[in-house]
Amino acid sequence: MAHLENAQDLLKAEIESLARDRDIHKKAVSGLKRERGRLNVAVISLWEELSAAHGELSDALARIAMLEGIVEEESGERERLNRHIFDLQNAQEADRAELLRFQGLIAERSGELDHFRGENESLKRELESERRRFQRLLKSREWKLTRPLRWVICVFRELKANIGMKLYPLSWEYRAIRKSGLFDAAYYTGQIHNMGKLNPLAHYVKHGAKEGKRPHPLFDPAYYLAQNPDVAELKPNPLAHFVKYGVREGRDPNPFFSVEYYLAQAPDAAGMNPVAHYLEIGTARGMDPSPLFYSSSYLACNPDVAVAGMNPLVHFVLYGAEEGRNPRPELGSATNSAKDCTSSNPVEEIVYCLESEDTWKDATVSVIVPTLNAANDFVTFLPVFKNQKGLQHVEIVVVDSGSADNTVELAKKFGAKTIRIPPKAFSHSYARNLGAEHASGNYFLFITQDALPTSESWLHEMLSALKKSEAVAVSCAEFPREDVDLFYRISSWHHHRVMEFDKVDRLLSMPDVEDYLTLRKNAQLSDTACLISGDLFMKYKFRNDYAEDLDLGLRLIRDGYKLAFLCSTKIIHSHNRFPYYYLKRAYVDNLTLGQIFPDFQIPRIRIDEFARDILHTYDIVNCLVEEDLHGLTVPCNIEKFITAIKTKLRSTHSYGGLASEGISNNNYVDKDFKSFLRKIGSRYPAEEGILYDGMLVHAMIAFVDVAVNYMRETYETIDDDIRHDFNACLYKSFAYQVGAHLCFCHLSGSDEKTKEVSKIVSDLTKGI
Repeated sequence: MAHLENAQDLLKAEIESLARDRDIHKKAVSGLKRERGRLNVAVISLWEELSAAHGELSDALARIAMLEGIVEEESGERERLNRHIFDLQNAQEADRAELLRFQGLIAERSGELDHFRGENESLKRELESERRRFQRLLKSREWKLTRPLRWVICVFRELKANIGMKLYPLSWEYRAIRKSGLFDAAYYTGQIHNMGKLNPLAHYVKHGAKEGKRPHPLFDPAYYLAQNPDVAELKPNPLAHFVKYGVREGRDPNPFFSVEYYLAQAPDAAGMNPVAHYLEIGTARGMDPSPLFYSSSYLACNPDVAVAGMNPLVHFVLYGAEEGRNPRPELGSATNSAKDCTSSNPVEEIVYCLESEDTWKDATVSVIVPTLNAANDFVTFLPVFKNQKGLQHVEIVVVDSGSADNTVELAKKFGAKTIRIPPKAFSHSYARNLGAEHASGNYFLFITQDALPTSESWLHEMLSALKKSEAVAVSCAEFPREDVDLFYRISSWHHHRVMEFDKVDRLLSMPDVEDYLTLRKNAQLSDTACLISGDLFMKYKFRNDYAEDLDLGLRLIRDGYKLAFLCSTKIIHSHNRFPYYYLKRAYVDNLTLGQIFPDFQIPRIRIDEFARDILHTYDIVNCLVEEDLHGLTVPCNIEKFITAIKTKLRSTHSYGGLASEGISNNNYVDKDFKSFLRKIGSRYPAEEGILYDGMLVHAMIAFVDVAVNYMRETYETIDDDIRHDFNACLYKSFAYQVGAHLCFCHLSGSDEKTKEVSKIVSDLTKGI
């Protein structure tokens, strides 16, 4: 028992010891729990501090990035301001130099003015002396005694004039008609089979007027006499009567020309012959000769007339009436109403700001340029595009079709993508589409190798117009180079005026009334410089061998998109071409327009008649250049120069032989055009008794009218250099008109005639 009790005591002691240890451990655990709670609180506090510090660090980094952006913008602004200050300093220096020049001129003019004042005073003294002498003469006895003799002399002069008009009526008629400008020798001669030795005007005055011949397309003697029976009773020369009396009395020369109506539109024509005013000035202003004929609408609905450059009323009288053309398109069907088009489709001006703080940093542009032997152009072209400002990236894509120079090497040197294709594979559409497929930019700029931006911000300006307007594609006007030939300057100037691209930046869209002219004006994209969204272009792409840009514009506006054409931003571009190029250009242009536009008017022309017209008109241009203009003393007044040209063109009336030396010795004509003329001469030799039709001469006169308007704005006097340029311009214009009319022969002829034309024009579509 004792043993058990001892064991029990030991067990109790052990239990008590364990209880004490448990209490100690409990106290330790409680202490650890308290320490863990304290540490948790500390950790939470430290985490909150760390989160706050991280937020402050993020804010600081954001502020640093913002400050870096501000610094970059400020640097760019400072650089722009420095350039602006530099430009202003240069401008100031130029202004200072100009001011000094003007001060010198003022001093020089002041000296001249003092000199003229002295001369004026001297002349006044002389005038006063003469006045006193005249007064003495009037009071003199001799003056009083000779008064009866002076009266007899005056009466004799008046009697002589009256007798002269009765005895020699042809003299005053000849002078009056010649001065009026209403005698068309070429037109008149076409009605006469045998003129003898008389010149056309003398023949008309002596014989033609009595026979009822028409002296000019716009003067109808039968109509004039029928409408004025009082005049018919006198049996005068109808044209002479109209010139001397009829204009003043408000008598009309033909059913489509109202003197009263026209003078109401053109008060500046008072005292002038209104028909001559219409021919020289009124047509260019868009004036109508009467309520029965709308000049502008007629040209709009008959683009072949506009291409030929003929006066609309002259064309209607000669050809249009017989062909059934409408003299008042506004009164015809809606599709032929040019005036409706004008009123329902006014010029829509683009409203946007080219100076933008947004530099389109996200924009990448691929410049796509087809090339052939472009090394000379690329020396300037590539650096200018590499230095374009305000864009994230400018990529150049070159599609070369067999250059023999170092075009490709230059392109690679400037980091351009280069794609080579065989020359036979080239077409304007294929080359550009291929370039687009290899382009990576989000915008495509289609441009020609000989075009050049006007500044480092040019591409940015084009993109600004695209992004800040409703347009999906934008083109711009051309600015010709300094060395461009006169024909290109005149053609470009006239084209921009006709298309209405010469005044404001235009937003183009589908016209309410669709015809050739309204569609042409509103779909005019130009691959000389055309910027378009890459994604949109890849949906449409280019088509056709020619006029691919116009075709793309038509498809875009027909699908509801808008285009832009800028005149405030320009691209430097021009050509110096030979006459044969312009012949081919005109043929291809009109052929393509005839295929694109169903209402493109094609006049009916026989190739055998037109071929002889080519030979005759070439002789006329030769004679004009070698004789009339060469014999003109220069420098001369521009009006004298113009008169010499028009007098020659309007006095031609018979075929001449096409002398071979007239071709071989002509330095204004290239060898290909000479070869073409010889081929025409051998295939269609001149024949005796063939009457001159004159369609090419009328077209040349119309071109001269356009050229005159340009030259009057550009030159005051004509020197030898300008005369030389104009001579070359005449041959190029002649070649262009030949090409256009050959196209009309091709499109309007019978199958047999078309085959005949095809032999002549077989190579005209090559190299365009």
